[in-house]
Amino acid sequence: MVRNHSIDTLRTVATILVVLLHTTGKYMKIGMESLNFDENFWLSLSINAFTRVSVPIFVLISGMFLLGRTESLQKSFSRLINRVLIPLIFWTILYISLNILMSISSGNSIDIGAILKSLILGQPTYHLWYLFMLLGLYLITPIINYSIPNISEKTLWKITLALFIFGIFNELYDSLLGNKVLFLLWFVNYLGYYLFGYLIKSYNKKISNYILIPTYLLSCILISIFSVWTIKYNNNIYFFGNLTPLVILGALSLLIFFKQLNLQENYFSKIAYLTFGIYLIHPGVLYAIDFFMKLTNLTTFQNLYIIIPLKFTITFFVSLFIAYVFSKIKILKKVI
Repeated sequence: MVRNHSIDTLRTVATILVVLLHTTGKYMKIGMESLNFDENFWLSLSINAFTRVSVPIFVLISGMFLLGRTESLQKSFSRLINRVLIPLIFWTILYISLNILMSISSGNSIDIGAILKSLILGQPTYHLWYLFMLLGLYLITPIINYSIPNISEKTLWKITLALFIFGIFNELYDSLLGNKVLFLLWFVNYLGYYLFGYLIKSYNKKISNYILIPTYLLSCILISIFSVWTIKYNNNIYFFGNLTPLVILGALSLLIFFKQLNLQENYFSKIAYLTFGIYLIHPGVLYAIDFFMKLTNLTTFQNLYIIIPLKFTITFFVSLFIAYVFSKIKILKKVI
């Protein structure tokens, strides 16, 4: 199969944004909890706002390549098992074990109830929710692929718009009332992204980059500004949600921008096959860095202008290296 180097490049960019998101998230949370809106808070929040499109971009790319296929149910479910279920089981066990070891090393007791609750809620660690959501998307994919040939493109666009609107209202409802649904239903909110990824693949009308790039940048700036307001007055970060209007606008703009680039093979596109592994591995690297800093009391690295770039660089390249090693080992290759 001929690789789409532009989308492969975007896949790597989105992965970089995810690593940056989780690198800065800790420092933004400190400011939120202490209500200390100092320079560190503003720096971490501003960077974080520009990374919120990352997970939506993953879903958009999945829609581009998984929808519109003609294949058997057996092949569809084989993909579900190999690409989602096996990695999900492996990394869930690994991260739960890591959390237990960290609790023991810190002299804390093991909370079995909390572990079971995290599994029931589909979030044994903060990034694995994405795989729990993917379970639903992969399960519904054969039904969507069966239906697509029987629905006009115009109708599909209308359905996609309706699904985005549903996702926006559902995100707002969840933010206001704290409604939590079973993780197998999480995929419903992301169907708009999923179908848009499929539809944009054959959309050939060019949109000016002078529209797309400012739209992405303005969306991220507004996410940052509005989030400060919601943090101060409502103690939440609603505008950071994956299904909020500004994040949707930013993600779609960035996807269309890269789709139109027609890039040749480059360093980013060459490592695209390792991005899922980087996504799965990088929180463990961040845990290790934070644990080492706490253990050695490295107070000299409290300046966020130093620590954020340093932690991000170490985390990304160590995760990349581990993912590459995994890719060369037959058994471990299955989990990335």
